[in-house]
Order: sequence, then C-alpha cells, then structure tokens
Amino acid sequence: MLINFRMKNVFCFNEETILSLEKTKWNELKSKNITEKFDLLKSIVVFWANASGKSRLFKVINRFSIMICESWNEKLDLNNFFQHFKLEEGKEKKPIELWCEFIIDDIKYSYEYSIYDQKIVYEKLSYYPKWKITKLFIRKENKDVVFNERIFDKQSKLVKDTSWFRENTLFLSAVANA
Repeated sequence: MLINFRMKNVFCFNEETILSLEKTKWNELKSKNITEKFDLLKSIVVFWANASGKSRLFKVINRFSIMICESWNEKLDLNNFFQHFKLEEGKEKKPIELWCEFIIDDIKYSYEYSIYDQKIVYEKLSYYPKWKITKLFIRKENKDVVFNERIFDKQSKLVKDTSWFRENTLFLSAVANA
C-alpha cells in the first residue's frame, strides 16, 4: 500500500512534489475512506488546472515501478524513459530524484533512487521494523553497494561481489532478476 511518493526534477516537476495518502488532521474525512490499521487514505482524487501535470504525476509513478521491474533489461534507455525538467537552465545537470514509502505485510518500507546521465547515482532501501528505520542497503555514485550486515549474510554472493550488475540498473531490479 502506497504511503507517499516524492519526485524532483522530472518531466514538469521542478521542485520536490509529494503525493501523500496519509490522513490529514482534518476531521472532515469520512472514516470509510481511511484504512483500519494505518491512517492512510484508501483512495484519492487529483485535481489541478489543465496542463498542470496530473497525467505526468501518474506517468512518473508508473515508470518508477517499471524501472524496479525492468531496469535489469539492457533495452531500457534511461534518457528517454525519464526526462529532466527542461524549463530551467541547469536542471539537466542535476539528478532526477524519486522516492516512495509503502507498506507490505504491515511493515513500512522506504525506497529511493536518483538518475543522472543514464546512470543510477543513488539507491537506498530501508524498512521500519516496529517503526524504527533500518537501512537494508545503500548505493552511491557507483555500483558499490553497502549492505546491512546484520540482515544480509556476509558470505552471500550479493555482499561479496556486485560486479555482475550495470551502473544503469537498479540493484533491487538486478537482485530480483538474478
């Protein structure tokens, strides 16, 4: 279940833009639209002015998930898949940043990645057992991945050798398809 989705410097989203399904403090929301275990909205309505990015919002979310499932595939061209914000000079020199918080089996996760010049320049997966954040892995600027050794076995092939995946591939996608 989606909690939050954040994007920056992608398509028409220059500044950080967040889609949140967290309940606000307003008491006007009917309880039928709130999940029982978490204070999250079951559904949302997105309305902005014409040509303001509503379709692009869902395009980014869709491509975020496709990247996770398909970036291991060599045919995926990152320059055409995501486009930098183009209405401000210099934005093409900054990475596209995407971040998502979600819940699976009553455990909250946070996953984010950044793309620059056809490369994954940052990737991180964390989770919140008992609502305290724990980093599972982090990858910065290159293919080197730092693992949480309490969770991953030190003898694991993933920990020993990460040379088997490409710099334009998400580590999460590579592991899922290894």
